[in-house]
Amino acid sequence: VERLAEPAIVARPPLDAASLAAELRRVHGPDDDRWIARILPIPATPGRSTAIRTALAEGLPTDELDTEVLRHCRERGLYRSP
Repeated sequence: VERLAEPAIVARPPLDAASLAAELRRVHGPDDDRWIARILPIPATPGRSTAIRTALAEGLPTDELDTEVLRHCRERGLYRSP
């Protein structure tokens, strides 16, 4: 899977990018920076993917997504109910 689509990592509260990097180094070792290089340099946000997917599936509004991301999901029917 990693060869087809390189994973991206986004910090979620209570961690920010720096504390997430420190935790990854603690877990994977100080010389293993392959995951740290995948942390996106964006502010940590409290968005919850399960809640967002549920709202999209139920056709409910969600202000946790960027408007372009929301448009993309709706145009392609992503996460809609069967």
